[in-house]
Amino acid sequence: MSSVSKSDWKGLWSVLWRTLILGPVVWILGLALLALVFAAFILPPFYVVLAFFTGDWFCGILTLTGWLIVLCFRRPILRWALEGIEYGGI
Repeated sequence: MSSVSKSDWKGLWSVLWRTLILGPVVWILGLALLALVFAAFILPPFYVVLAFFTGDWFCGILTLTGWLIVLCFRRPILRWALEGIEYGGI
């Protein structure tokens, strides 16, 4: 078993303090991106149904159109939002 050198401790300390400082920021940004994806893909169909039932046809059609546009471009949106998970595992 090899002994731990002073440079190993410095490297470990470097990773630790960066994680302590950047971890909460990345956590908040990750939750914000999760909320963005949830709001862009899950909520619009429910709002469209609610808008049609209440008679707000303009907002319902506008939301439905926006949702369909988001679905057309879902791959780049999800790649941008979920890219951190891929690099976080490295």
